[in-house]
Amino acid sequence: MQKRWGALAIALAMVSATGCKEQVKQQAAGGEAVAAAAPAGKVTVSAEGTKFDPPVQKSQVPDGSWICDMGMVHYARSQKGDGICPLCSMKLVAHPAQ
Repeated sequence: MQKRWGALAIALAMVSATGCKEQVKQQAAGGEAVAAAAPAGKVTVSAEGTKFDPPVQKSQVPDGSWICDMGMVHYARSQKGDGICPLCSMKLVAHPAQ
């Protein structure tokens, strides 16, 4: 039993020392795997709206988009539409703020 724990400790130390490049997964409350790392660079936003899970930085959203600004962006669309986030019912704001 001690050999297994020792092997596990060594494996974990190697992964943390080498910097594992795979996306880290976390368990969501519903038991489904959710990527913990947000996409890098600019994201694309559809006219009908795009959900981001995990949320992205405001700087990643194209200028002229309508976003749900909660510090990070979990929903954005390229057109104003009804101006309400369908995920949380907050008011969408123009990005960048004008």
